[in-house]
Amino acid sequence: ARGLGAGSLEGLTVPVDASALGGVYTAGIARSLAGPDWSAYPVWTDVGLGSAFIAPLGVEGRSRGVLVAAKRFGALPFDTPTLRMLSDVADQAAIALELADRRADAEKLAEAFAGTPADRERSAQALLLTNEFGFID
Repeated sequence: ARGLGAGSLEGLTVPVDASALGGVYTAGIARSLAGPDWSAYPVWTDVGLGSAFIAPLGVEGRSRGVLVAAKRFGALPFDTPTLRMLSDVADQAAIALELADRRADAEKLAEAFAGTPADRERSAQALLLTNEFGFID
């Protein structure tokens, strides 16, 4: 969390069921909130949040979280170009998270084959046997 009330909001747990944040998380569809829509989250209104934009970090069924950009209470809502930009930022963040996971997977695989030539040969033979016969000898 960054900005207004970050200390109060960081680490906050919000229920997925029956919440605007949970709806965006599960559906994978961004939405805008007007200031009064925050009434279900007293801690957020206590720090002075107004209108907001919530975007999923991922797609339906595979979201990793949500990005929330909020204005101070009483400020005008985000305009259309800003909403597009915030949506693009969330999309890029989701891609970065996915790439980081794939890189970690690739590093684990590389470590599995990083031994001596004899280790690599045994690993290759095991994979070959598994692929050809469905078992490892």
